[in-house]
This record gives sequence, C-alpha cells and structure tokens, in this order.
Amino acid sequence: MKLSNRFKKYLTDEDIYHIYKSQSYPVRNLKQPPKNKVYITLTTDPKRIKLLPLMLSLLDTDNVYKIHVNIPKKYRNEEPYNTKDIEELKKVKKVKVFRIEKDMGPITKMLPTIERVKDLNSIIISIDDDIVYPRGLVNEMIYQSDRYPNEIITGNGFSFDLFPTEGEYKGYDIDKMKKWWEYSTPRRYPQVDVAEGFGAISYRKGLVNIDILHKFNDTSKYCKLSDDITINYMLSINKVKRRLVNNKYLNSDIIYPLSTGEKEGLHTQEPPENYWDYNVYKYVQCIDNINKNIIGDECPKRYSKKELLNIAKSNNIRITRYPPLKGVKNMKELCDDIKKSRDKSIKRKTDKSIKRITDKSIKRKTDKSIKRKTDKSIKRITDKSIKRINKPLLSLDELKKNAKAEKIPLYTEMTKEQLISALSDDVFSIGWRWKYIKPNILKREYNDTMRLLLTPIRELNPKTIDYVNKHKVYITMTTAPTRLKRIVAVLATLDLSYVDKINVVLPQKYGRNNEEYNKADITNISKFPKVNIIRIDEDYGPITKMLPTLERIKDKKTIIISIDDDVGYSLSMINDLIYNKVVVYPDSVLTSMEGMNLHDYLDLKGGIWPTDKIPVKPYGDLIEGWTGVCYTKDLVTQKCLDEMKEIGKLSKDCFFSDDLVISYVLIKNNIKIVRLPDSEYNGMVVSYKYGLGEDALMRGGGMGDVVGDSEELSDDYNLKKYEYCLDDIYIEKK
Repeated sequence: MKLSNRFKKYLTDEDIYHIYKSQSYPVRNLKQPPKNKVYITLTTDPKRIKLLPLMLSLLDTDNVYKIHVNIPKKYRNEEPYNTKDIEELKKVKKVKVFRIEKDMGPITKMLPTIERVKDLNSIIISIDDDIVYPRGLVNEMIYQSDRYPNEIITGNGFSFDLFPTEGEYKGYDIDKMKKWWEYSTPRRYPQVDVAEGFGAISYRKGLVNIDILHKFNDTSKYCKLSDDITINYMLSINKVKRRLVNNKYLNSDIIYPLSTGEKEGLHTQEPPENYWDYNVYKYVQCIDNINKNIIGDECPKRYSKKELLNIAKSNNIRITRYPPLKGVKNMKELCDDIKKSRDKSIKRKTDKSIKRITDKSIKRKTDKSIKRKTDKSIKRITDKSIKRINKPLLSLDELKKNAKAEKIPLYTEMTKEQLISALSDDVFSIGWRWKYIKPNILKREYNDTMRLLLTPIRELNPKTIDYVNKHKVYITMTTAPTRLKRIVAVLATLDLSYVDKINVVLPQKYGRNNEEYNKADITNISKFPKVNIIRIDEDYGPITKMLPTLERIKDKKTIIISIDDDVGYSLSMINDLIYNKVVVYPDSVLTSMEGMNLHDYLDLKGGIWPTDKIPVKPYGDLIEGWTGVCYTKDLVTQKCLDEMKEIGKLSKDCFFSDDLVISYVLIKNNIKIVRLPDSEYNGMVVSYKYGLGEDALMRGGGMGDVVGDSEELSDDYNLKKYEYCLDDIYIEKK
C-alpha cells in the first residue's frame, strides 16, 4: 500500500510506521463465510473524519456486509461537519453514512447501528476512529463470535480489581461499585469487567438491552462521556460475559492509537483532586449516578408493578411471588423484596473478594496512564529507528536489496511479508529467530535451516483450539552441558503460539563423568520465551527428555511433545502434532515423520519383541525422538514410566537406547505408534552438525566407544545397541 500525501500531513513518523506494520500482522483464514451479516460501526469528529478513509482501508473487510458511520448533525451538538469530508468518506467501499439528529456522545458509534439492524444474530463490530487495528481484526472478531456466540468479544479490557483503592489513589471509592459487583457474573481470565472500545468490540444484537443503554447514557454528563461504562454495566445486568482476545491475530500490543487521538482524547483532561486519571473520575461519577438514579436503593416511584418485575428479572433478583403478577399485594412489598435480596447479596460480598493492588501493579497502571496522556509518550525517533521504520515502506526489490546486505539466506525466494519479517527484530519474527539460530550452526546449514522458517503453519480448527484452551501443551527436552547454550537453535524453529511451557530437564550431574552445567548457560537459556528449567537428582539418560515431565503432569489430557537438542524442525511441526493428536489419532503416540520400522532391520521373532505383528502404515513399531514425539498421560501412564525406568537400568545399551525402550513399553501395553506421513507441515528437519560430535548417541556417545564419522548420519550403531538391549530384556524376562 502507498500513503497519499493528503493523509501524511496529519500523521507523525511513528503513526506511519504503525500503519504499515498493521498490514504485516497475520489474518485468520476462515473456513467458511460468516453465517450472519457482519457490520462495522463507528462515529467520528470533524477533525478526525479526514483520516477515516485511510483507517477503514487498513482493515480486511471481505467478510463485512456494511460499514455504518454514524455522524450527528453537529458534533457535541455545537460544531458542524465539513460536507466535503463526508462525501469523501462515502466513496470508501461498503461505507454507508447515517446522519443522526442528536449527538449521543461516544456511544453514537454503536447504538444507532444496533437499533437499525433487524437480525438478532448479526455481528456488529464497533471500532474507534483514531486507532490503527491489525489487518485481520474483522476475521478474528467473526471467528471468536462464532466460538462464543453468547459473549462480547474485545481486543482490550480491564477489571475493576486492578484499580487502586488505597494510599494516594484512595479517591477511587470501590464501595460505589457494589451494585456493579452485585450484578457481575463470576469472572475468570479471559473474562473482564470492562470491554474497552479502544480494542474494538464485537456484539450480537440479541445481547444488547437498548432501553437500559439509553437510560444509562442519559443519566448524566459523565455517563454520556463514559460509553465503556454504560455499555458494560448494561451487559453486567444482563449477565453477558466480556471475553478478552489475546493471540497473534488480535491483542492489545498490536493496537496502536494515533497521535491525534492521544492529544485530543477525553483521557487527556486533567483529573480532579484525589483521582489518578480523568477516565477513572468519569467512571466513578457515572456509576454513582446510575446507582442512585436508575438502580436505586429503593424502588423508583415512576415505575409500575410490571416494570419493577421486569427490572427484578433482568437484574436476576429472585422474587418469590414472580411470575404471577396477581400474587404481589402492593408496591411496598415488592420494593422490600428487591431491597432484601440486594442487601443479602451485598453482605455476601466480603472485602476478600476485592483484590488489593500491589505497589508494583499500581506503578505499572500509573506509568501506563502517564505515558498515554503526556507528550512524553510519543517517542523521539532517531536516525537509526527511522531507517528500521522505513523497511516496511520499501518495494519488493528494495527489501531484497536490504536482505542481501544483511546476508539473509534464501531472500530471493521470500515473499514481501517474509522479507519484512526477516528484516524485523520483533519477537517470533523470522529475523528474531535467525539471530538465535545463526551463531550456533555451520554456514553450510544456513539455507536448509532458513527453509524451515518459511514453511506454512497449520491453522488449528475450532475443535483443536477448544482442546488446547482446556488442556495445556508442553514441549520437553534434555541436553548435555556442552550443548545447552546451543539449544536456542532448536527452539527458534518452533511455533510456540499454543505452547504453555518448554521444559528443559537437566540432571544435577550429567553422564558417567558427573559433569555440571554452566550456571551462566542455564540463566541465558531461561530467558528464551516460555522456557522452564527443571532440575532432577537422577540422570535417566536420553529418556530424561520426556520421563520427568510426564511424571509431573496431572491433567491426563495435557499434550507433551518431546524434541531433540540438535535438530531444527519445520515451523509447523508443533501445530501439526497437536492437530493430529486431537482430531485424527487421539488414542496413539505420534511421531512427526514416517521414520523407520524396527521389523525391517532386526529379527524380532521368538518372543524377543512383545508382538510378532508387523505394523501397517501409518502405524509403526519404533518412535524416533529426533522427529518430535507427541504423548498424553492417559496413554503413557505411571505404570509405563516405571517400566521404562526399570528397562533403562538393565544395561548400558538399554540406558542409551531411549527410542527402543519407550517403543518396547508402548507396544507391550498395546499403545499404538503412528508415524505421520510427510506433508507441507512436517517431514522437513535439519540435523545440526554439532549433534554429530563425540557425545552423539548414534556414535556411542556416553558408552566409551565412539565410532563413525562426525560428518555422517548412520543408524548402524543404534541398531547394534538395540539388539543388545533386546537380548538383555529377553534374559531378564526369562
């Protein structure tokens, strides 16, 4: 995309950088078009309307039916809009401008559209006019709304227990929130108290009580300026949960406010004494006004019996004589019932239910507020950062030229998006990954390893995503002291989007020489995202990569993926194993490549192997750890793990034959082994040459009789160990 000069004059360099960057974020691929119509809705002011055509063009709106822009006749009922700006806005694809008689405040962005749309299941996405959203905002909102049809979806939100209530911030009186807490549904992340319009909000019309919303908005001048509060208070009363999205497609870190909004927004006003932020002041006043004027401690006289019963029902207040209206003797009796129910509810809420904020989190929240509302929040861009910022603005040829100068492998094969990622330092970008990998591998391995980073990533279907939301995914591995600092070259090839932790299991003393791990290496590897160091007393040999992690797991459905410390994997290997484990082969242990069958190389007849059956593809009789192996505890029980330990102790050959020992126990316990066929998502690995040194198991590392060539991959020595180990097992069994 290319920015027109008519927009550039309103933007800072940082604004321009984030506008281009928003186009580089991934867009979720929807398997099918949305079942219901999708609307985008917003409003704007006379100044920011000039940038609105640009802001809307940044979004992928292929699945959007209409974009409703609600513009009052006069902004704040005083300032008129420029007709020319409105006409320019109408030229934007799918935009429909609606002129509103009266300015209702910020809620104008969504309330008229919700009233206008007929279908209760339509998805309505409200956005702000001064925010740069990621390109895939709409698709992600549609996807999440379909997954959670009875919830509100947002990209940014907060909970009231994060607001300070003590010390210099005591002006925020949490007691005024009692009514809100009374109506709020039980909350657990990713649910929040307030879905913020800043992060975009996706509604279904059927979840919104339009009458209550009108009443709340008209309560006071503070409520008219606090759309986030009026909307979320209404949702609380209706028991509608607000869900925060935090993934690679949509999260608060990739939502950027333009400098125009930062300078002119309501939050920039100076708060009154005792309030640490103007928004907090507005919120408290609005909530207090709603509590007194709409909800009330007593029944408002202006409501009829029927209206009171409806209020009681919508507030989820139990009245014994409801629903039969004739059972209510008089208005006072009904009011007493409502008040009694409320008092009981309030009493049940103790101070323990309101979490006390720590000094650290107060400082974090305060710093964030100060950063947002002062000119200091606009970073001064140095010549060096300007050069980095301009990279996304370059043409494909210019990007390739820069990539060549940076000596990035395979730059001629990369798409524009891949080149931008390769030239970036952002976490999990190709450039970030390459900085971990490059120092730890040989130059002749560069091309093959970079090709791993360019493989497509498998998108998980709703069933699989639902599974990983309920059950964790762990990667587990072990390594030698000499290799510990190099394992970042392995970890940097993995997509960790759905991984909770990477367990790096290290014995206190390693190998027959009782080597110790360098503390500096342990500290450094701990800084890699999601790495969790586990120290164990006993060295179980190569099987340490998976056994201690499986022993620690309590949830039997948790997915555990073991990897080797000297192999680069295709970027999609983890997702591919997760998908196949959940959807295709839930009752099997999986390896990510076809690998070898032990029956093809050794004579396993005569009771030396648990079964004489020869497996048929995709099933196999040998897991190969270097390919990546996927387990769950419901299959690999503690009984299996104890058997693996016992076999490992039989001899040195068994101790160093982890693949054979694991496979033997699995087959013995009737657990199937599936060797996934090669596809665009797997089947590609790079065995790093540092893994072929004298400590390599396939060369007799650890056994005192190193054989073979450090440049050659061969299974000969492994097969020899396997044969000896099987003899030891057979003798022990007899």
